[in-house]
Amino acid sequence: MRNNRLAPLLLLLFSSCLDNNLDTLEFVVAVTEPPTPIDVGAIQLNGRVDGLNLESVDSCGFVWSEDEKAIRALSPGLAYIPASVRPERNGPFNAVFRLKQGQIVFFRAWAALGERRVYGEVEPYSLDQIIVMNTNEATVFNDSAHVRGRLVGVELQNTKVRYGHVYAPEHVAQIPTLGLPGCLATPELETLEDKTFESGLLGLSFNTTYRFRAYAIGLQDTFYSQTVDTFRVRDGWRLVDSFPVSFKDGLGIGSGGNGYAGLGCGNTGNCPQNDLSPAFWSFDPGAPADSRWQAAKAFEGVRRTNMVSLALGDTVYVIFGAYSDPAAGGGISPVTNFYKYVPATNEWIKGAQIPDPEAFRTGAVGFVSKGKLYVGAGVKYPNNIEEYHNNFWEYTPATSSWRTVAGLPARISFFDTQPYFIGRYEAAAFSINDTGYVGGGEIKGGIQLTDFWKFTAPISPQDSGKWELIGFFPGLGRVDATAFSIGDKGYYGTGYNTQSGYLDDFWEFDPTESDPWKKRTPFLGGRRGHAFGFSIGSTGYLGTGLSQKVINNGQNLENTLHRDVWMYTPEQ
Repeated sequence: MRNNRLAPLLLLLFSSCLDNNLDTLEFVVAVTEPPTPIDVGAIQLNGRVDGLNLESVDSCGFVWSEDEKAIRALSPGLAYIPASVRPERNGPFNAVFRLKQGQIVFFRAWAALGERRVYGEVEPYSLDQIIVMNTNEATVFNDSAHVRGRLVGVELQNTKVRYGHVYAPEHVAQIPTLGLPGCLATPELETLEDKTFESGLLGLSFNTTYRFRAYAIGLQDTFYSQTVDTFRVRDGWRLVDSFPVSFKDGLGIGSGGNGYAGLGCGNTGNCPQNDLSPAFWSFDPGAPADSRWQAAKAFEGVRRTNMVSLALGDTVYVIFGAYSDPAAGGGISPVTNFYKYVPATNEWIKGAQIPDPEAFRTGAVGFVSKGKLYVGAGVKYPNNIEEYHNNFWEYTPATSSWRTVAGLPARISFFDTQPYFIGRYEAAAFSINDTGYVGGGEIKGGIQLTDFWKFTAPISPQDSGKWELIGFFPGLGRVDATAFSIGDKGYYGTGYNTQSGYLDDFWEFDPTESDPWKKRTPFLGGRRGHAFGFSIGSTGYLGTGLSQKVINNGQNLENTLHRDVWMYTPEQ
């Protein structure tokens, strides 16, 4: 149903400071009153200047266009209408505007003082139809977006309309339209009023640009916003599976297109032998949801937690770790052997021990570089006394041999330029293009570090390799974090900070950038530490672990073990 009555128009000009001199500071506010019909197809735009203290504006009026995007951007070539009479200081101004039946135009009020010109909001106007607008940019988080629209002229039509947003990936449709193949629409709502509304677009694809516009459906016509706006969904998380059991401090590693996870502790507190599991599973990301995890051969060594897990070629390595020994009064006992798992034959093979009685510890860290394994740092508990270490070893699979390499330094803070050769516990590591990176963790006394180091692997038997400080992580220091690499970038997040508790932030590291750390979408499984993390191809996985919440009005803490597994898609 069409109506020839004029739709109300309200133009607002935001306050703007027009002079930086405090003695002559002027604030200009222009408000456009509802237009006055003066002839067939002609209206008078009525405005007012407020807020001036010492002088009048030099000029004022209105700018208009049939292109909403152009007037939003104040593109060159817009049509300006000067006010017929410039007000003396504060006061009214107006201009005559003629438009055709059914024509939709967009206005902005303006006022100028010297070389400074300020503009108001964009508002639509038409003689006889509903106007639909997109307003503002989309708000995007993870795989969802919130977009806004506006309806004008519904009340004059006096007819209920249905409205919402229609959207599509950019490669599917340049102009999203209801009913067009590949286009999606939000659930329709109904109204008899002019209003601003919001739509939630859910389950979007990562690394995809979307185009969207608002719509309204009346009795006879479907109206769309004049502009088609865009937003891009970048990185994010999706819940993909559940691990067979809930546990903490287990291993997780990707190898040969599959993932492997297991061992660890099924207790929220200490981990005596009977709470440690030898169970081990393989993960096939391409399998149906209910069969991605398959039981593999159980671990054959001493049950353990806080081990280092690495993959090289077709083999998974499990090195170091510890358990709580009731026979030793509940003290933590580091494990003094390591094992190899061969997926092709589903068997465990006991590996060659490091020929150094000082080697074995828990909470160590490791990475792969140029076909060799590097493991070190961590802590031992002789006689229940903590001993932190920074020494590192190199393992050559071809000869099943170990040797000592350069120990990992530490920098306590950005302001203390002295490197310290002290041990650290529960650091994090990843490899990028055959280079190992290690950082974070804590030193004796509970001081949590944010320094990160790059390791250049040895090039000869006489070389012990070299550590180089690459800078400081900009987030909070932490232990029990998760780290892995995808392509030529590293990823680091979650964990536990002494002051803030468990964390859910997640970061990307790009060694080619001068500012290498970029904050990414936080982990959506909630704050936690002691989780496993690994990558398969271009996708990361993070799951299980431990979280904590305050209960009983702050009197107690409740710990929870998890078994959920989340998939991370990085920005491309």
